[in-house]
Amino acid sequence: KGVVAQAIRSLAPKKTVEAMDKLCAKLFHENDEKLLVELLTALNGQANSCATATARAMISTDSSRNILVAAIAYIASIEKENALGLLDSMATHINPFVRAACARSYGLTGSDKVTSRAALLFADEDPLVRKAALETLVGADSFNVDFYISRAFADPDFTVTSTAIEEIKIRKLTRYLRDLRSLFDRRGLDDIDLRRGAVDVAMAFLADGADTIARSILIKAMTDDEYIVRREAATAAKEVLGEDHLAAVRYAATRITEKALKTAFETVT
Repeated sequence: KGVVAQAIRSLAPKKTVEAMDKLCAKLFHENDEKLLVELLTALNGQANSCATATARAMISTDSSRNILVAAIAYIASIEKENALGLLDSMATHINPFVRAACARSYGLTGSDKVTSRAALLFADEDPLVRKAALETLVGADSFNVDFYISRAFADPDFTVTSTAIEEIKIRKLTRYLRDLRSLFDRRGLDDIDLRRGAVDVAMAFLADGADTIARSILIKAMTDDEYIVRREAATAAKEVLGEDHLAAVRYAATRITEKALKTAFETVT
């Protein structure tokens, strides 16, 4: 199976008639779930429209989650606006992975009618769906990017907020640097990753030139409660500013007593 999957992947970048025909022929006679997903993904990469009817049939029979996700993305990429009806019908599916696939695939259609559809999924109960909807909305509706990112910052799930942080980095949205700095006042378990994300964004901004707020993020991060945040901030300062603060970074606290350490050393020596 692994060899077949590799062969399918090797054909995906090739858009010759022979390569496209081979993948189509294989899809029509394949029953293995993993290989069907590989084939749909490869056909998608080729922009090969030979299997839209087959993909729709897979969806109508309520196939496995993985096949549904691959088939939805394939149809959206190939059929574009004509796929909206199908996506609408699947956007209320019980499985959040399928709803997330719909949220993401709305963006693949290139239609100017997807904003209201993705906005509904941005209010979904599952963070996986909200994350996918956010990715589509910021790409499809640039006029309201501020609204989407602000809402994502207030989201209770860190995966949605981390997606907003990544969008800030990609789009170089300087106006959100103050919001990123405020993340250092949050102390939930998942907020550690958000603060690390803020350091990454600050590093990206400083690599493009001086920015006092981005610099203040690194300074604040170097005194963070978590050692990994402090360490990454000091490393960023050295790489992009040429300032070496690594020696001043406070090491992580240990719960191991001095007596226990001494006993351990005596045991191995």
